Amino acid sequence: MKAHSPSTLVAALALLVGAAGCGTTRALNPFAPPSASETQIRVTIENQNFGDATIHALRGGERIRLGQVTGKSEQNFNVRWNFSLPMEFEIHIVGGQGCRVRPIPVDPGDRIWVRIPTELSLQACYSGKG
Repeated sequence: MKAHSPSTLVAALALLVGAAGCGTTRALNPFAPPSASETQIRVTIENQNFGDATIHALRGGERIRLGQVTGKSEQNFNVRWNFSLPMEFEIHIVGGQGCRVRPIPVDPGDRIWVRIPTELSLQACYSGKG
């Protein structure tokens, strides 16, 4: 068996590592439709009110029902979204008042939170990113 120099061994190792890396790299197709995870926004609703709240996301003229959040609790929702439109929320307290949250621009991967105050007559509902 012929002995190889250290520089030849390093070059062969670099070639092997480079070739292995090429086989596992996935090329991204810019024309492929986005996956479900790339079009979803995670929304956390914090209901500080005693009443149960029904939550709707508003997209243009469309209302999307997210669900209901029990009084004095927090719940997460995943919403498919068109990122060219801001996200807005409409909240209705069962048997009581309601409120609407100002539009908030969203980007892929954003996490949005919405807080429903204890007294809607004294404080507005509000939202943010984070």
